[in-house]
Amino acid sequence: GDFVFTDSLAIVNYVCKKANREDVLGNENVQSVARFYEVYGKVNDLRSAMVGIFYNPQFQELLQPKLDSTIHPGLKQLEKQLEGREYLIGNVTYADFVLYELLDVLAIIDKAILKDYPNLLALHERVRNIPQIAQYLKSERFVERPVSYTHLRAHETPEHLVCRLLLEKKKNILSYLQL
Repeated sequence: GDFVFTDSLAIVNYVCKKANREDVLGNENVQSVARFYEVYGKVNDLRSAMVGIFYNPQFQELLQPKLDSTIHPGLKQLEKQLEGREYLIGNVTYADFVLYELLDVLAIIDKAILKDYPNLLALHERVRNIPQIAQYLKSERFVERPVSYTHLRAHETPEHLVCRLLLEKKKNILSYLQL
């Protein structure tokens, strides 16, 4: 193509604009764009905290303290954001897809982590049931636990096989956009 992108959000912005699906970026009006980036920032903060734990050799020792100090407060913010909404800013956006993947990763670690977040669990189910996502999840292309192979070589325990964050996210977006 004409451009080379390495940032996930830049890639998604480009693909959405090319596919005339800027609605996935919250581009209805100036307010919805601002809300999208605010919520995406919260989701990305949660993602960064999770990656910091999962790639750490002291994963087992760090997990509970990080859950208490960073992950649960982030989940509480997002839970509150969903009050009275089906999706983070009302309509489904890229931020919802990223959050869907993060919730999947947390469920791999321990399904009980999400038990106190009914709005997040409902969002996860809602995204999972979007027809194009549901179709993809039933297809042969779907891999239950994609792994960063560099990471797999570094950590050979099942707890470290949670690096689906970027691998499936782009596939889900493209499937949703029908590209």
